[in-house]
Amino acid sequence: MLRPEFKKFTDFPRGTMYDRKKNETKSAYTGDYLYYEITMQSVKQLQFINDDYLGHVDKLRHACRGILMKGDKVLLSYESNNGKFIIPGGGVEGNETYAMCCEREMLEETGMKVKAVREFLEIEELFDVWRHINHYFICELIEDTGVQNLTEGEQKAGYTYVWKTMSEALAIFGTYEDYHDTDIAYYGLYRREFFALSEV
Repeated sequence: MLRPEFKKFTDFPRGTMYDRKKNETKSAYTGDYLYYEITMQSVKQLQFINDDYLGHVDKLRHACRGILMKGDKVLLSYESNNGKFIIPGGGVEGNETYAMCCEREMLEETGMKVKAVREFLEIEELFDVWRHINHYFICELIEDTGVQNLTEGEQKAGYTYVWKTMSEALAIFGTYEDYHDTDIAYYGLYRREFFALSEV
């Protein structure tokens, strides 16, 4: 699927022409001297159907998650009270865009102020009566504020964050089959995150 990525303003003289069908680039003339360039970026789509899916959707949730790298390490949220890892993120609120949601969730859960640079992956999960659509973004670090703003549930779970090498993170999430018969929610979560990181 192609999504618009708004890139930059550049100045052009009055009357500049543009080709709307040139490769994957869309351009729009917005005034006497402003030229707004939009590049269409490909977003890969994956679908996972859990064993507990009842065959119909009653509830829909969009969530956004951020991939932040520091050298060869990736930032993960960690629930210290139950040993669960997850890629930082959460559900869309109000009228925020997916990018805005990703940036807010990253700041709240980890204290990292980031810019959501590019959505590269969309994972649809079907389970029970739910349809979850997770939007994954490549992020750039702006500032480590050192301050988390956790929900009550996250506080009870002992939410913190850790840096893991990509190979370590893939090894953690790659254990998803271990939970297939014992914890279907854990299985679905770790499978989703394993395939997400595999696309980075």
